[in-house]
Amino acid sequence: MHSLLLEAQLAQSYIVIFEVDDPTEVLAGLTDFARRYEITAASVTAIGMFTHTVIGYFERELQQYRPITISENVEVISLLGDIALDVEKNEPKVHLHALLGLSDGGTRGGHLLEAHVGVTLEVVVNVLPTTLRRLPNKEVGLTLIELGNNRSS
Repeated sequence: MHSLLLEAQLAQSYIVIFEVDDPTEVLAGLTDFARRYEITAASVTAIGMFTHTVIGYFERELQQYRPITISENVEVISLLGDIALDVEKNEPKVHLHALLGLSDGGTRGGHLLEAHVGVTLEVVVNVLPTTLRRLPNKEVGLTLIELGNNRSS
């Protein structure tokens, strides 16, 4: 995995490149990147290819993700999400959703649970000059971004 600071004014933008020979799992790699640069608020976008992917569909009644395993090469049509501070663990939490293109032209999408890079993954991390806080929401069964007193409206 490699990274380059794209801009260092009010906000910072990085490009993070995962390559085919890098054994790093994507969520683990991005979490390590966020820890290293002390990122607690960012938006994330990416394109590329995965060789093995697990996405999830959130079963609200059960308060858990139903995993959907895709064991073939897929194009990452869109990978979107954020990085925020998980207050309980006091560390960055990477939260991503993926739209994946299958070889027959069909698509699959959901919450990214696990991903391994095939060829490359080009990730842009736009860091915000603040902290977003994720707190557990027991009613829903997820950690959600809580704006608290920082809300503008």
